[in-house]
Amino acid sequence: MHPIGSMKSWMIGSFAQMAVTFALRNTKRSFKIYECEDCSDCPFKLACTHAKGNRQVHWNTVWEELKAKAKNALENDEKSAIYARRKVEVESVFGHIKGNRSFRRFSLRGPEKVHTEFGIVALAHTRLRQFVDTQTASTPEPARDWAVCG
Repeated sequence: MHPIGSMKSWMIGSFAQMAVTFALRNTKRSFKIYECEDCSDCPFKLACTHAKGNRQVHWNTVWEELKAKAKNALENDEKSAIYARRKVEVESVFGHIKGNRSFRRFSLRGPEKVHTEFGIVALAHTRLRQFVDTQTASTPEPARDWAVCG
């Protein structure tokens, strides 16, 4: 088996160290770092790593558990249908607010103030959509010449 295929298939090395990084808002992420003992004679080294030293694998157990949970949820037909519907119903609205309305950051701080601010943004979005819908409903659609349009 190719050494990149799965971590356990090529791991000749051992546990090297534990590392902790802090992400956005001081979210703590812990990694187990595994390192091969000697990659100098390995025929797969160029495909496996670009590092000067040995191949290292950073393994975050919490992240792997979350990925497995998401994969199991998506394999379930009922939950997969919910996720597919969510993409159309909810995420397009947030994308429209961010992209077309240029709302990318809250001006206020605190849960109550952010809730109020987003309520105003959502209300403005809804009212503008209603206005556009009434304008398009009252305007007759132009006649099309199907022979020209194909």
